Amino acid sequence: MKLLIALAVCFVASEAARQYCYDGDHFGYCPDLNTTTGGQWFFPTRKIARFGCDDGKYLDNPKTLGCVRDVQGEDGCSWNDTMTEMCKDFSGYEGCYRDYYGLMTRAAERTWSDSIHMTVPRCISFCSKYGLDLAMLRDNNECFCHKEGIKYKQFGNSTSCTNRCSGDKSQVCGGDRVLSVYSIKATALSGNIPLVHCPKVDPGTGTLVHSKKVNNITLIGDSARLQCNYGSVVKNGAKSAQCVPDAKGNAMWSQSLGKCEPIPGYLGCFRDGYYSNNLVNIFSSKNRWRDYEMTTTKCLAFCKESGFELAGLKVGRYCYCGMKSLNLTVNGAPLKGARYCRTTCYGDRDQYCGGDYNVVSVYDVTMSSFTGLTKITCPKLNIPNGRIVYGSSSVNNLTFPEGAVSVTCNDGTVRLGYSRLTCVQKDDQTDPTWNRPAPVCEVIPGYLGCFRERYPEMKFDPSTVWTTDFMTATKCIKHCKGLEYNYAALEYGNICHCGNNELLYDAGAASVCNDKCKGNSTQICGDYKKLSIYQLNVKVTTIAPTTPEPTTEKPTPEPMKPTTAKATPTPKAPTPSLISSTEEPGSGEGSGEIVDPGMGSLIG
Repeated sequence: MKLLIALAVCFVASEAARQYCYDGDHFGYCPDLNTTTGGQWFFPTRKIARFGCDDGKYLDNPKTLGCVRDVQGEDGCSWNDTMTEMCKDFSGYEGCYRDYYGLMTRAAERTWSDSIHMTVPRCISFCSKYGLDLAMLRDNNECFCHKEGIKYKQFGNSTSCTNRCSGDKSQVCGGDRVLSVYSIKATALSGNIPLVHCPKVDPGTGTLVHSKKVNNITLIGDSARLQCNYGSVVKNGAKSAQCVPDAKGNAMWSQSLGKCEPIPGYLGCFRDGYYSNNLVNIFSSKNRWRDYEMTTTKCLAFCKESGFELAGLKVGRYCYCGMKSLNLTVNGAPLKGARYCRTTCYGDRDQYCGGDYNVVSVYDVTMSSFTGLTKITCPKLNIPNGRIVYGSSSVNNLTFPEGAVSVTCNDGTVRLGYSRLTCVQKDDQTDPTWNRPAPVCEVIPGYLGCFRERYPEMKFDPSTVWTTDFMTATKCIKHCKGLEYNYAALEYGNICHCGNNELLYDAGAASVCNDKCKGNSTQICGDYKKLSIYQLNVKVTTIAPTTPEPTTEKPTPEPMKPTTAKATPTPKAPTPSLISSTEEPGSGEGSGEIVDPGMGSLIG
């Protein structure tokens, strides 16, 4: 009975060890793989197989085989590749030896561990870089280097070196408390021995900071970044990169690292004071900028674009602008030493933005013309006959990326284009731009100005008053023109007056009108007790005046039309005006509002 149970267990274990394929409709096993001299198959999962060499051997092209569905194969499954390569001997292999109490590893001249990229050639290359004679590997990811003469055989050899290397599963990198030992010879360094550390980088006026510092070199799998000294910035390359293997296994940088170079115009690190000697107060109080993404180059660009000559930084996020006439040494000469202006910038931890609240890094931006100083704000806008409303992302009328501004046209004009513009930037290498063209504020022909209301009932024909929630300047002008009046006036955003008296406005009572027309927010229709007044029948084209014949008769003035004789007119339905896309009820200011520039309907 016991014999039958043992046979059953053996059969089940044998079946469980076989690799299978399964596609939902079929389940089967792949044929057994033949064992090759110098190694053995191992199976990371039930569907794949890899061949691993014995200790001291390697494969030039390790393969991973997969068990896949194949109707022609045994049990409907087969391997997707074949393995014909034989394991080769590593030259210089000394054997597998015990390491009692870690005596060999603790006495190593150099050590290195890598849980991802460790291989036998990389350990040999690491040790040979330092001119050492022996390379030893343990626990699949540890490398130890020794001089010749170390007694590594004193505890005897072992057969327990079976741990697969973390960087190549076809190789063995020692085992638990046992060492795979290699003698570094010329023959071992030729052929298949790769370079495991990336080329050295000249940091310039800075330092190269390693993610895992191993004897001041960067090994495969590690990363490094440039940390520039104060007054310097990375140029001509990336500020960080990772050490990665190329197609042949040699170490290389993932991208070309730059070099720290001094920023032209750096004047030094100055001490700040209090009250009248407060250095930042000496800078222009209107040009201070705080940004939690601050960098040295952003501050320099900001001050330069603002028209200043000096830029100062402190606390990692504050930027100040001023002129060269400032007395920077009011609190003493520039501070010397690396311990003062060492506060990293909030926007780039590899740059320095001054020091604490008591020291300021100062730059002459008139000399800062290096390639890294790209623009950080959108171009300044110039809107004739209009004004710009800046948002919270604007400082000193400079707008940073993702900030927005609104354009409002003055009275007597109509806006052609969008009122809202957003500052956008594709990437750090391109200058910020506006997301659309700036609008134009086009003057409406015949506009006389904005005037305070003075007894309008005595100056306008009361029978022509027209009130509508769809009022625009162009509608009022057409309304009065259709009734054969010479002047049109608007107030409160929705009231239109007409008249013929040339004295109906007081030239000395000029004011500012700001009420947007109810029917079109791109136009102004007077204000509270203020009138936007237009003169009708204005000729745009200039006609050469004719010289009248001399006469001795006194000209008889033409009598004015009595307003009492004029019947109360019925306001005509407003005809479509030049603002075709915004004349409809409910139109107002919006991001999608576009105005047609046609002005011909206003010309008499």
